[in-house]
Amino acid sequence: MNLFSRTNGEGENALIILPGLLGSSANWQSIAKRMGQRRSVYTLDMRNHGQSPWSDSMNYDTMADDVAEFIESLDHTRICLLGHSMGGKAAMRLALKAPRHIDTLIAADIAPVAYEHDFDDLIKPMLELDLPAFSNRADADVALKLSVPDPHIRAFLLHNLSYDKNSGAYVWRPNLEVLLKSMPVITDFRLTDTELFEKPALFIHGANSDYVTISNKAVITQHFTQTTFVELENAGHWLHAEQPAAFIKSCESFLSHDY
Repeated sequence: MNLFSRTNGEGENALIILPGLLGSSANWQSIAKRMGQRRSVYTLDMRNHGQSPWSDSMNYDTMADDVAEFIESLDHTRICLLGHSMGGKAAMRLALKAPRHIDTLIAADIAPVAYEHDFDDLIKPMLELDLPAFSNRADADVALKLSVPDPHIRAFLLHNLSYDKNSGAYVWRPNLEVLLKSMPVITDFRLTDTELFEKPALFIHGANSDYVTISNKAVITQHFTQTTFVELENAGHWLHAEQPAAFIKSCESFLSHDY
């Protein structure tokens, strides 16, 4: 699959950013521009997201294969893969499946485990909106407010809204039907005891998030043998948006030592 990408900076070394569920390359441009001062930075839209193609298949093996195909099209001395949430799981799957493709890994607020929570309470309200009835984004914001009262989360979701000139109506960029159907697979993650990534890895998580617990850290160190952990204060699951300066500083510190 030919994933859509945005490029910032230039250099022999490359950083590839994989956004999380319902995220896109557009959400990461502030981070990408700042980190692109020292290297080439490629921010991808995952399949069924942003401007990348849609597919009925949505699992971590296919996502990892998409990223591997993108990496094979590049010519860089060293490659670091940075993934947040769902993108972090895709990055981990590629690191474990084909470690030859990357030199270092950064996983943002995610662990290689199955989670009980899902995003049905966000995707279903998005699907229920009568998009042709809206004349602007403000209309969609008002309609979504009852189901999604948090204005920050609502703004994040509405980032996925696009105006289609052909139909004269708003449409969702992500393939919401497939994402909803694939939620059990997206929240899951399967490992075997023999799967190892023996290169440097940074697992960075928010202090206010419950995605990386003490028990999760034990699983991480078992399969990612050169792991560094960093906890960001005053940050939750979307740590790169909540504490961008601290997030970038932690990533750059890790890359300066191991990359």
